[in-house]
Amino acid sequence: PMLSLLPVLLPALKQMRRMPLTQKAVWQPPGCSGLQDVLRCPFSSLEEDNLSLNTLIERADGLEERLQEAAGVAQPFACKVIETATTAAVRAFCDEAGTVEVSVNATSSAKLLLGDVRGVRVSATSISAAGIRASFFDISAADIQLQPWAPLSNPPKLPNLRRSLSADFSVRFSQDDLNQSPVLFGALQEVLRELLRSGISSAIGQVLPENSESLSVSLVKVESLQAGQIVLVADGSLRQTDGTMTTLEGMRIRTSILVSQADRCILLDKPELISTFEGLGAKLEVGLPFLRGATIPVAEGVALRGLQVQDGAVFARGEFSLSPINYEQIMNSMQQPVTRTPAATASSSPSQPSRSPPPSRSALVPSGTPNMG
Repeated sequence: PMLSLLPVLLPALKQMRRMPLTQKAVWQPPGCSGLQDVLRCPFSSLEEDNLSLNTLIERADGLEERLQEAAGVAQPFACKVIETATTAAVRAFCDEAGTVEVSVNATSSAKLLLGDVRGVRVSATSISAAGIRASFFDISAADIQLQPWAPLSNPPKLPNLRRSLSADFSVRFSQDDLNQSPVLFGALQEVLRELLRSGISSAIGQVLPENSESLSVSLVKVESLQAGQIVLVADGSLRQTDGTMTTLEGMRIRTSILVSQADRCILLDKPELISTFEGLGAKLEVGLPFLRGATIPVAEGVALRGLQVQDGAVFARGEFSLSPINYEQIMNSMQQPVTRTPAATASSSPSQPSRSPPPSRSALVPSGTPNMG
């Protein structure tokens, strides 16, 4: 936008250069109304008026409005600069990024630099960062109050939020995103392990320990995402109490996904083990239901408003809150000394402590548990 003013400013500067020093340098070419107002300094009467901060902001806003009008730009210049810098930062942080759009809304550049932001929105497609892939990601926040960086104040102030911030988000994960994201794929494997553990515990009438080595589950792939249900393909093995090993390869588990806003969790409802029978040109699927489902707690500060599984994708929307950063608490935690306990060696203790035998499986089962098998 500033470059568009050069064809008008250069002839004016050349003509003012030829004027005597005693002559007032006021020039306005014919057919260019309003240039004199653009070139007039809004702070020329600082010595005459006792200006406050609000007056300085108003005059800075007036100067920017005249420059925007002359350049034919409707957006404050600082907003455009921050949008360009944020777009570059997002692309630098991501391993892959398709389209990235950043929108910053503020009344003026002066108010933006003072921390008054009307709204910010960042959206991206085909994004991959920190082991997570997403087909679409969008985050937006309104009425943001920032504390600008003030290094010359006493004490110096670091950039921060003046008050808590609530932001809306929406994200879409396709089937390929779930299969190719190490973080999401690993999380689904742990969810599947918990689902099988709770289902097997109900089936055998005993509580299978969470860290039990008798259950081994390896997620192979996410097969489908349709009609509110997700189908997972996994290989598993279960060691029985008599020492025999039961192995299932390519087992398919189907479950519905729901959101409970009251309990702040994601429900894996009506899980079932799918068996497929083929013959005589027909294919039949039979679901063997588990006796129990599973829940996934939602992180603190995050509220899920909707979770849809449809057309081969998972679409989630909600909001999260951000609080001002407590720099003093962070500095105090970094300055606390770290106490380390010296490791015990075989030479330091002449006698070995006696080890109690591991508890039997019956000790892990609460009394009165009915046999559901």
